[in-house]
Amino acid sequence: MLQDSSGALKDKDGNPTNQRGYLVDPLTGAVVENMNHQRMFNASEMDARGDLPQPFALEKFNFNVHALMGDFDYTDDQKPQLMKSSQGFYIDKKGRRVNRHGWMTLASQGHLVDIHGRKKFDKSQLQQDSDLHKLFNYQGRRFDIKDVMALFEKDGNGMIQPHKNKKGELCDMFGRLCTEKGYLADSAGNVTDVNGKLVWQKFELKGGEFPKIFPYTKFDIKQVQGDCDKTASGNPMLVKA
Repeated sequence: MLQDSSGALKDKDGNPTNQRGYLVDPLTGAVVENMNHQRMFNASEMDARGDLPQPFALEKFNFNVHALMGDFDYTDDQKPQLMKSSQGFYIDKKGRRVNRHGWMTLASQGHLVDIHGRKKFDKSQLQQDSDLHKLFNYQGRRFDIKDVMALFEKDGNGMIQPHKNKKGELCDMFGRLCTEKGYLADSAGNVTDVNGKLVWQKFELKGGEFPKIFPYTKFDIKQVQGDCDKTASGNPMLVKA
């Protein structure tokens, strides 16, 4: 971002922005849309850092997918070995209720929960077969979240247990490179899928997590972003005009 002689922040086209690079009305401070400058968010809705409110602040990166997956052994072709209880329900190695895809569920309700039993996804947010919907990256590419998950043994608290290869790099139980948060990765730390294709660049991650953008996340963050150069970490660059 640029600053004019009075210190006001601007994008490369001279449009007013806040410190996070969102286009704003210079009189009210409201965040506006970049095509017709209609108001999208009131200034009072923004947080102290100038960020968008939830659930539109996609960079909040609000969960780690391994916290929703049961604890399983895996076949040589990397498929989870689901078990069944005496009542015929799917369970993991710790006897916790899971669905056919391995996601931990709230018994008799179908909602997805994490390792602490906290509800993370309502059943209505899932596909008809109770799986998570495919996600999008910033380029609009759709991907299955299971395709970027490395596979691990878990400790008694449900935490993943990465290994290290001879080079000291983190890897999963099949020897594939991974991040600290348990996502498949290349040697540069970018998140990749099971075929080694780039899905998220390292600088797009925050705390090792990528934005979880589902089809029902209809808000397009680019609608309110100014035209700014960004640093390697994805933050707008501040320079004097």
